Amino acid sequence: MPPLDERDGLDNRTEFLAGTPPRTGSNPVLLKIAAVEGQLQFRHTLPANRSLVIETSETLAPGSWQHWDVPGNSPVFPAVGGERLIEFPRPSPAKQFFRGRISAP
Repeated sequence: MPPLDERDGLDNRTEFLAGTPPRTGSNPVLLKIAAVEGQLQFRHTLPANRSLVIETSETLAPGSWQHWDVPGNSPVFPAVGGERLIEFPRPSPAKQFFRGRISAP
């Protein structure tokens, strides 16, 4: 894993991709998740030419994270940055964890 300079839990590569200041110790919220009327909403703000896809795990164990195979959860690299909303039907497993993976083209 790349070095953690300021102990906020994010490596410098992730902070670069997310467009957050790498030298601050605050932990920015990069992904907001809400349950609304049977749907899960994932909101995130990213700079231009960055993508975020949702991964899921039932255990949080290393190696257990997988791409969440639902419609609309694919890499998109918009030319303009800003807030994005991805919305999916609430999953059936009682215990499911989510994370976002940021990437550049």
